[in-house]
Amino acid sequence: MKKQLPFMKVQGLGNDYVLIDARNEQWIEYEIDLPSLTRSISDRHLGIGSDGLLLLGQAATDTHADARMRIFNADGSEAQMCGNGVRCAGSILLNEKTDSKTPVWIQLTDRIVCIKRASENQVTVDMGLPVISDDDLPRIDLATTLSIADAHAWRTGMVEIGNPHLIVLIPSGLNDLAVEIFGPILENHSAFPERINVQFVEFVESGVMQVRTWERGSGITLACGSGACAAAIWAIHNRLGGFEPDTWVTVRLPGGDLVVAWAGNIDQSVQMRGPAECVFEGLWPMDRIPWRQSSQVHGMIQTQRLRSQSTRSAK
Repeated sequence: MKKQLPFMKVQGLGNDYVLIDARNEQWIEYEIDLPSLTRSISDRHLGIGSDGLLLLGQAATDTHADARMRIFNADGSEAQMCGNGVRCAGSILLNEKTDSKTPVWIQLTDRIVCIKRASENQVTVDMGLPVISDDDLPRIDLATTLSIADAHAWRTGMVEIGNPHLIVLIPSGLNDLAVEIFGPILENHSAFPERINVQFVEFVESGVMQVRTWERGSGITLACGSGACAAAIWAIHNRLGGFEPDTWVTVRLPGGDLVVAWAGNIDQSVQMRGPAECVFEGLWPMDRIPWRQSSQVHGMIQTQRLRSQSTRSAK
């Protein structure tokens, strides 16, 4: 009997990920070529299908975190933050607690975030401190770059909340905007040598914005949690669209609504609340796992060990 790699398919507002829990299986992180595995798993025709991969591991011993999480985009590149992914992973960790009111903490690349249960299907994440980088935003001639005459009047901003987001505010017509064309143009613009996430924003009523996302490394997604936070932060900071500090505001995404709150000060963290769900659990075949180049032998030994363990447990 062949041993297989357990995974969970999770989603928040349609932003879906494959989550692998390696807290008690540390060899997964060190033996497997995770970018290659992510590309295989994320393929919606030949794999499981997802916007990327989440890997849970043991948190650093000098932190108070319950777990550490690495985030991989569908193209295998590694991200620093994923709001929807954090909610999904946090929900799984919260289910392990005997007291539903006990929060959990997840260690990311540059911050530790706190997740609390808001209701049966909703979790709240303290996303940490934002960085508003409007003054550092390179000048981009949107009219020329996107070949849209009216785009010279579009307002732009840049916010980092674990990862960078370009905010593009358009006056109307967001539903008809060719995000699949304009998104990759801006993501790969020479002004952003490490590429950037792009949030196209339109205000629909006071305190409510609509956002369509082009994610760096994944393309169009139904929702982007950190992007929703970035767009809301930018609107609150600039007092646009009826977005006020210390008030829960609504970010309307193709996959559904997220609510965000921020006090308006850069030394205060951002709160995000939304749904998280484990859709199903499954097993990925060991013969479809790409081992690290320097670990081919170790990979074969590990596979044999797992197969032996599985055989013994089946007897």
